[in-house]
Amino acid sequence: MRASPIVILAMLSLACASEPCERSCGDRRCGDDGCGGSCGECGPNERCDEDGQCACRFRVCGGACCDEQGVCYNDSCCQPACQGKECGPDACGGSCPPGCEQGFACDAESGRCFALAQLGAECSSGAECASGLCWLDAGEQTGYCTKRDCTDEGDCAELDARACCAYPFGYGVCIRLPVGFECGDGQGACGQDCTGQYESACQAGLRCVPDGDTAICSRTCYSSRNCRYCVDPDDPDAIFTCQALADGSRYCRRCWPSHGGVEACDGIDNDCDELTDEDFEELGQPCTHEGCDGRKVCAADGTALVCSSEEPAAEEHVCDGLDDDCDGQIDELWPDLGEPCDGADTDACVSGEMACDPTGTATTCVEDPAASRYETCNGIDDDCDGLTDEDQGTRICGYGECRVRIDACIEGIPQTCVPNDPPETLERSCTDGRDNDCDTFTDMDDLDCHE
Repeated sequence: MRASPIVILAMLSLACASEPCERSCGDRRCGDDGCGGSCGECGPNERCDEDGQCACRFRVCGGACCDEQGVCYNDSCCQPACQGKECGPDACGGSCPPGCEQGFACDAESGRCFALAQLGAECSSGAECASGLCWLDAGEQTGYCTKRDCTDEGDCAELDARACCAYPFGYGVCIRLPVGFECGDGQGACGQDCTGQYESACQAGLRCVPDGDTAICSRTCYSSRNCRYCVDPDDPDAIFTCQALADGSRYCRRCWPSHGGVEACDGIDNDCDELTDEDFEELGQPCTHEGCDGRKVCAADGTALVCSSEEPAAEEHVCDGLDDDCDGQIDELWPDLGEPCDGADTDACVSGEMACDPTGTATTCVEDPAASRYETCNGIDDDCDGLTDEDQGTRICGYGECRVRIDACIEGIPQTCVPNDPPETLERSCTDGRDNDCDTFTDMDDLDCHE
């Protein structure tokens, strides 16, 4: 009896189904294995390329794949900490967007923009002014915001009715004049007396600065070479050197030789070479006298150095790491020396140490700002501010209806963002204003809607 065609086909199908399938992966790490399976799965933030190799979906950094929000910083993936900020550092070597508009500056601590001071407002530095220029009269610590690049008094009317266009720095600056003074071109050369007068008494580019009990027209300087054309009309032999004013700016001023023009140990530039006590190289070095620590100081006659411990102080008066009063104790008036502290860095961690400040009259916290700690997602209060894993922000992945936003950090664990499945495998809802198949094209912009 012959088998029917249907039975024969069924038998052939069973025979074929029983034959083993050989996977064809070779050196492929991912993708179809030819037998309805996979050659392997790629890791988070990776995709399988056409060669069957796992590649970074977004960006590679230090051998790792960053997620969509991560950036490469110091050879590792970093999550910008910009939540709630509009400016300032993002903890990943960049700045938080959008940044501050013109006329505003960023408060790095809060990450918020604040308005800069306007023309005429009080200031102590140009960083506080919208114009970028703060005028400080010689010796003053505060001044007012002004404008630069003026050409005449008309340009300065918005500052003050008594404002002049002067040239103290080689360019026009609007400056308020005291009552009783008028704007003028000024003829005073560098070194000429301007006592009781103002910038308008000096030539363009010069400033009227204090000089002993008087004032002279002077120019800015970096060394005494810049002062070689300054001349005192009443004393042609006068020496001009580059000296610092109270506000830290440097101008050419007269120097009167003392001690016969020979450098003495007295804290004065006796020979007018811009150096003080330069012939006494061991000045300030540690020394010991009869077992008592001290430092080398100027002798009373200024001709030599002596150890300060030869005449011990009545009490410890300088924070300098020495036993100044020879009582067997060092800097005992500053009991917090060596105590742990939090210095001027970005975190709140107590990783510094109290030490003598440069003046020797107080202590200060010394801590390396480069050792600042930043918050990361690890369940630990990295920056010691009492908060854990704050400012980690969110992550976004997917397009259209697949788009998902999640918290970047939950309970100390960095989160992986996984897009939603598309509502439609092909765009079929072509008038709803949505990207239903999550391919970045919406409605009639998607070729699916033209099939």
